[in-house]
Amino acid sequence: MKWNQLLSIFTLSHALFQIISAEKLKIVCYYFSEAYDRSDNGSYDISNIDPMLCTHLIYKYVDLTTLGEIVLRDDRIDKFNMNYFNGLKVKNPKLKTLVAIGGYNAGVTTFSIVAESKSIRSKFVRNALKFVQINNFDGIDFVWEYPTQRGGKPEDKKNFIELLKETKTVFATHGLLVSTVVSALASVVEQAYNVPYLNKYVDFINVRTFDFHNYTEGVVDHHAPLYPRIDTPSRYESVQFCVEYAINNWISLGADKKKLILGIPFYGRGFTLKNSGDTSVGAASIGPSKSGPYTDDKGYLGYNEIMEMGYREAFWEYIWDDVQKVPHTNKGDQWIGYDDERSVRIKTLFALESKLGGVMAWGIDTDDFRGSSGKINPLLNTINDVMKPHI
Repeated sequence: MKWNQLLSIFTLSHALFQIISAEKLKIVCYYFSEAYDRSDNGSYDISNIDPMLCTHLIYKYVDLTTLGEIVLRDDRIDKFNMNYFNGLKVKNPKLKTLVAIGGYNAGVTTFSIVAESKSIRSKFVRNALKFVQINNFDGIDFVWEYPTQRGGKPEDKKNFIELLKETKTVFATHGLLVSTVVSALASVVEQAYNVPYLNKYVDFINVRTFDFHNYTEGVVDHHAPLYPRIDTPSRYESVQFCVEYAINNWISLGADKKKLILGIPFYGRGFTLKNSGDTSVGAASIGPSKSGPYTDDKGYLGYNEIMEMGYREAFWEYIWDDVQKVPHTNKGDQWIGYDDERSVRIKTLFALESKLGGVMAWGIDTDDFRGSSGKINPLLNTINDVMKPHI
């Protein structure tokens, strides 16, 4: 065989290997850095992370200034945490770590200002590259919730693409990753994202396929159903408010299936019923549920808190919705829709069958990491049970 033929075969084999490697499925795990400050059994720090259960681990959050600078939320804690966090790659050399910039509480104004100015964008990219390299991250995750929304500008849609493009161009030359968190709501997606171009300038897209419903609607409903329920007597119900529709919508708008990461919430959304005798989906509510002992946020309970309540207190009723493939639980006037091992398994299988790029856990610090249910990290382990043979 001639040398040039051997070279051609080697080149083709190498290219195929790169394609296969690039398409390996992802288990993207979000870690909330302030979870260490939760009380008692809710306190979660980096020592609680099992790096073998994730392919990509994302540290949230750091902040952005209007000058394109990246700043830590807590200098003392974050510097130590990031060193410890990225040290997890010693135990799992295949693990990729990213740092998330922004978050819901960061608002939209700062991102909007940075994205609209070419000079500030350039400064940001330089600062981001330096930050990632100094702290030993493998990439950056944009969490702009969301362009054009919550007081944002129409120009955010175009400017976000420019920000991603310039970041990706520089990061790619250094072998670094760029990802972003995006909305699952069709109305937001249409206004906020130029999907084909967004798809072009990121390595993967983390879709927030949850928070479709909350207590402000005045009726109870599960916040992350896999499939639609069209017979619910709720003016807020829609076939669009489910995982299946959201993912298919992103694909129809031009997203590469292999870049889409299906989000699975490791928390529930809770309501206070108007009438404790009516616990059906669509029943009237008068506000959020009581807060949990650790997250201390009305209307929001970590899976760990839900498990503790279920095993510590009597009379919580478990109900499986076989249409939407999710559970909820209720006791008295409290109603909580959440994901458990069964629904997580079904959603992960859905991601595989849909040929998506993987799933993401939001976030691992509210899994049952203490084992109140008799298992450690049952939700993340369920994802691994389904995904590992394909990674």
